[in-house]
Formats: sequence, C-alpha cells, structure tokens
Amino acid sequence: MEFCEKQLAEFYAPLLALRAETKAEAHLREYITDKAGLAWGRLMEESEGMSPAERRKLTDERKPDFAKMIDYNNTKAMNDLLPAYRQMVALLGTTSYEKRPHVRCTKRSMPSHCQLADLRIRVETLHDSEGESVGDD
Repeated sequence: MEFCEKQLAEFYAPLLALRAETKAEAHLREYITDKAGLAWGRLMEESEGMSPAERRKLTDERKPDFAKMIDYNNTKAMNDLLPAYRQMVALLGTTSYEKRPHVRCTKRSMPSHCQLADLRIRVETLHDSEGESVGDD
C-alpha cells in the first residue's frame, strides 16, 4: 500500500497535474487564436467597401490590438506551456517508475513531442513578429 501511495503522490499526481495544465494552456491558445482570426476576418469583410486608403488606415489602427493577442499567446506558450512539457519529461526521467512499460513508452515519445511543440511555437512567434499573420490578408 505504501508503494502505491508513494507512486501516486510522487509520480502520477504531478504528471496528471502537469497534463491538465498543458491541456488547459493549449486549449486557451487555440481559443484565442480562433477568436482573433474570426474577428480579423469580420473586420476585413466589413472593410471591403472602403477605399484602399481607408482600409489601410483601419488595419493600421486595429493591428496593435491583434498583435497584443498574438504576443500574449506566444508569451504564454514560451513561459507556461513549454516549461510544463519539459517538467513532464524531467518527471518521467527521474522516477523509479520509468521501468514500467507505459512509462518507458511515454518517456520515449515526450522529448520529441516537446521539441516539436517548441519548434512550432518558435516558428509561430517568428512568423507573428514579422507581421505576416495580422493585416497581410
């Protein structure tokens, strides 16, 4: 019984908490991205009857608001989401439970998952910082 309690307290509970955190962060990022994309699309649709100069003025005025959302999303990913994934990898690698088959399998796939998530977020951040995703429709 003591082993099970220790396993739950030291391994599964922290792993589950980190998984819940990463899932919530990822969902929030997706939600913000979707809502911002819809709002930008509506703004572009509403501006279709405007002259090119009026449309450019509108996009220049609204671009900072959307850029703030993108920056927030990217900052949350870099500061919260990726560190949580890395903590999961560290937890998988430092426990005495890593000899169990399901832990070994997860341990093998997590680093590549983290690297792909890290690369994706960095590419998104670079792409967003170049201003391509806001206003360049």
